[in-house]
Amino acid sequence: MNTNAFSYLLPGTGSHVASWWNDLFSFVMWISIFFFVLLIGITLAFVYKYHHKKVDKVIDSHGNTSLEILWTIVPTILVLFIFAWGWLVYKKMHRPPAGSFEVRVIGQQWRWKFAYNNGKNTVGELIVPVGKRIKLLMTSEDVIHSFFIPDMRVKQDVVPGLYTALWFEAIKPGEHVIYCSEYCGGLHSNMLATLKVLPQDEWLEWWRTQEKTERDLSIPPEKRGEGLAAKYACMSCHSVDGSSLIGPSFRNLFGRTEKLTSGKSALVDEDYIRNKILKPNSDGVVGYPQVMPSFQGQISEEEIMDIIAFIKSLKD
Repeated sequence: MNTNAFSYLLPGTGSHVASWWNDLFSFVMWISIFFFVLLIGITLAFVYKYHHKKVDKVIDSHGNTSLEILWTIVPTILVLFIFAWGWLVYKKMHRPPAGSFEVRVIGQQWRWKFAYNNGKNTVGELIVPVGKRIKLLMTSEDVIHSFFIPDMRVKQDVVPGLYTALWFEAIKPGEHVIYCSEYCGGLHSNMLATLKVLPQDEWLEWWRTQEKTERDLSIPPEKRGEGLAAKYACMSCHSVDGSSLIGPSFRNLFGRTEKLTSGKSALVDEDYIRNKILKPNSDGVVGYPQVMPSFQGQISEEEIMDIIAFIKSLKD
């Protein structure tokens, strides 16, 4: 429930991020109202004071330097203050805190799919516990989408061939609508999902309930990733114990900075791993031959995410 004076102008307040934006919105509204009343008041006062005066000769006025300095400096300070406030909130909302609970999101015409660390998958429903910081790691299987939860005040483009992320922390149980806010085709308006925020005990009960599907989603993603790494013969070139083979070891690979043959350095994150799976020889790693084959067209986004989860699990 919104508690500021402009709550009727805003969606519901479902997260701490939403509260931060509400405060900034409220500040901008009060500043706007203050200057609107001030300027209209001065205008009306001048109209009333001088409308009946008749002057035989117009006085040549060359301006007022003090007044011009004042109405330049004050708006500049206010604009810079609002920018700094917005920038700080933006930075906080786009940097998932360490230890956040990660959910993988895949956009696809015209639905949202969600994958959880215990192997569960849902379509059209994102189910999270109240009071837990949730990090969404997102990509698209087809075109650009945009993941938007108005009540949480979070929105992020979901791009094919790239991983983007956002986070939120729901402050109370309830349901919220998830939209795609980027036109993505004929049924764009039908690309809706529901965010279900459950009390901790209800969420744990749901979390522990195992489900079986053709992909055996009851298996955690890192275990599925280990199986996929064996299926695609990744272990022929990459060890899991830190020893070097034809390629770098998967042990402690995630989060490391690699030196590339181009002279640049690259952080090994989700995008880096995905790019290496699909375009392995775009830029090689110093000390290793560029012999890895491309898996473009052979592997799905779900499988790539599972392999990434496996590599993450090998970090000490």
